[in-house]
Amino acid sequence: MGAYRTKLRRLLVLLAVVITLLFAGIGLLQHRQWNSFEETMTAGETAVSWNFFQFEVEHLRFNDQLTQVLLSRGQGASMDQLNLRYQIFASRYGLIREGHAPALVAQHPNYAGAIAELSPLFEQAGRYFPSDQEAPSYDAATLQRLKRMSDAVRPAVRSLVLASNAIQNEQNALQLGNLRRLTLFATGSFALMALLAVAFGGLALRQMQVANRRSSDLEQLHREVSHRAAHDSLTKLVNRDEFERILQSRLESARNRGAEHAVLFMDLDRFKIVNDSCGHQAGDQLLRQVAELIAGPIRGSDTVARLGGDEFGVILENCTVTRALPLAHEICRLLDEYRFTYEGQRFHVSVSIGLVSLHGRWQTTSAVRQAADAACYAAKEEGRNRVHVYREGEQGEQDMRGNLYWVQKLENALDDGHLRLYWQRIMPLKRSRSSGIKAEILLRLDDNGQVIAPGAFLPAAEHYGMTPRLDRWVVHSMFEWMSEHAEALKRVDSLAINLSGQSIGDRDFRRNVLRWLELPGFPTAKLCFEITETSAITHLGDSATFFEALRRLGAKISLDDFGSGMSSFGYLKNLPADFLKIDGQFMRNLIRDPINQVTVRAICDVARATGKTTIAEWIENAEVAEMLQGFGVDYGQGYHWHRPEPLETLLQACTAPAEMT
Repeated sequence: MGAYRTKLRRLLVLLAVVITLLFAGIGLLQHRQWNSFEETMTAGETAVSWNFFQFEVEHLRFNDQLTQVLLSRGQGASMDQLNLRYQIFASRYGLIREGHAPALVAQHPNYAGAIAELSPLFEQAGRYFPSDQEAPSYDAATLQRLKRMSDAVRPAVRSLVLASNAIQNEQNALQLGNLRRLTLFATGSFALMALLAVAFGGLALRQMQVANRRSSDLEQLHREVSHRAAHDSLTKLVNRDEFERILQSRLESARNRGAEHAVLFMDLDRFKIVNDSCGHQAGDQLLRQVAELIAGPIRGSDTVARLGGDEFGVILENCTVTRALPLAHEICRLLDEYRFTYEGQRFHVSVSIGLVSLHGRWQTTSAVRQAADAACYAAKEEGRNRVHVYREGEQGEQDMRGNLYWVQKLENALDDGHLRLYWQRIMPLKRSRSSGIKAEILLRLDDNGQVIAPGAFLPAAEHYGMTPRLDRWVVHSMFEWMSEHAEALKRVDSLAINLSGQSIGDRDFRRNVLRWLELPGFPTAKLCFEITETSAITHLGDSATFFEALRRLGAKISLDDFGSGMSSFGYLKNLPADFLKIDGQFMRNLIRDPINQVTVRAICDVARATGKTTIAEWIENAEVAEMLQGFGVDYGQGYHWHRPEPLETLLQACTAPAEMT
């Protein structure tokens, strides 16, 4: 901003110089105009006065020469001299009559009369002295007559001279008046310009003061904007972008100077419980308090950042892993002893920390962040509330890189439309069951023409919380597809859509699904939502409320992978499910494994006791299907009947003849 002030001062100085030069230029121009006027006036006076004076002189000379010729009776060269004198006299007459002089004296009252008196003389003399011939012979009578006429016009010649002088005086007075007005105009212009210069100077000084105040305000605003751009608005810590910039700077120092730094990546444990129990306002308050606890033991030269959500990062400058590890354990201890209280409720939160040594061998900040994230993930897997030091080549890193690979794939698939929907038929094992088409909707990833099953990418999606986005895409796509083909789906009895536990715990997801189901004319009764037994029990309260709302709108509920834990039978009273989908692990070796057989029979007994329908999955041969039919299982699903195929083929199945089972 100092440069701006300097430029403004230079502009004012330049303005003063320009005004001074302008004044000097106007003064010089005025001086030159005065000199030009004097020269013009003098030149005009000389020209006019001289012409008339010469005319009078030539008249006297012509008159004297005429007298001499009469006295000498035209002897010698007197006639030639008289002829020459007349020609000069006549030319002067022509100049004052037809030249520029008449323009000056034409308006004088005596001018026209004098010219009229002179005309007879020149008419007579012109006939006697032709201009293109030699001098005429001596003619005393003619010459005496011309002498008398010449003497008679002497007053007229004198009046012309006097008239020219009078007119010249008038012209001089007029020119002086013009000059006087020009001088007054120049003086007024000088005064006006001086006033304008003073006013402009005052305005410029005022603008400079305003500019100084504004520049100070802008500097303050710039500092505030820069601070906000680099800091998290909630915790006032450095934000992710600034953290990334500082991390890049420290990585460069590690490469160029051989320095060693340490990076901590932190993820709060059980933070979601606070958000779900007390709302986001309580979560924000918790994050602010946690930020203060983390920043407490950190040196002023180090960087503490909130990376987003409940994730924090720390860059310890010029710090080895040996020195950073006790500090990381201290942060764990502080948070483990801390209790968050909100509206009478107390919560225990802890933190899992990944520790990475930042040295010159790292290629990119992205690799550092991935390693820190992998170490943090390992700390959570080891039991949470602990520190895990990253070491190159460990299995956790490899798992992390694999997860990041699939996360990136899924992100691109969601953006570019590379997700696909498939379907697999669910077959009735009892003839009394409906012959309408039952099917499960399955998600696939199209990777450059290669169809990838969800077992490859769902673990990564669950780890990084992407399953609600995937489920939202599946449900929304199915809603659009079913709405578009409502007439063609008359033979469809139900279509099952899988939901993850993360989606069940997502309020926005639940709200969107219920809103879609309430659309007029949508065949809600043809939808069945599947959720794994484990997820339903983990989110028992949300699951029960959501299931009740779905069933009120006409949809059905299926508990997937049921039976993996026999203790879960007691939860069936609290879960309003329509179907129990027996875990596929029991279908393996069902023929030869009596324990699996007993388990399946028990599930069927519980289902009948609670009024629920059973579905067995992963059925690959007729022998297993026949045994399940004997156990009383209602429906079966597996490669024995149908391999998954693109959803578009379901329309063809709807128009094909009904299959017998």
